[in-house]
Amino acid sequence: MNYIINQILKDLENELNSRDVQYFFFGKPETEVSKDVFNKGAVFVSPLNTGIVAVTTGITDEETHSIEIILAKNMQTKVYKNAQQETGVSFLTKVMDGRDENNNVLTDTIRYIVRRHLREYGIRQPAVSIEYNTEQFKAEGVVTATMTITQEEHYAQQI
Repeated sequence: MNYIINQILKDLENELNSRDVQYFFFGKPETEVSKDVFNKGAVFVSPLNTGIVAVTTGITDEETHSIEIILAKNMQTKVYKNAQQETGVSFLTKVMDGRDENNNVLTDTIRYIVRRHLREYGIRQPAVSIEYNTEQFKAEGVVTATMTITQEEHYAQQI
């Protein structure tokens, strides 16, 4: 899982718009994150869990891996009548899953970048979900969105 997380971080750092996100971390911080990190935008990629089912034949195991990608930024929390003014939710949807006028996912979004590289990561047939406004950090004005990638695999095991 470390290989996949490092690849996701590398690809996001290279392909996301640096005006939106400037910090990239492996794992969620255990201590308070500086205000500057949230002001400039941050992505945290963390392993959530690994579930293992040992198949009784002793030949293969079934494994389920889950990874979360958290987008966090300090944004204005006010709701504006003018749609041109970016608020927290509009920032999250733009960077996580932004689309053009033809409803195509934009190439500098987290969804597009991760989706484009799934095979390179060795992830096949993943289940992907995105949640907005999850409260990941207790910092005032910080909005977050979380993408969760779950992969189920069958592995041959040496006995």
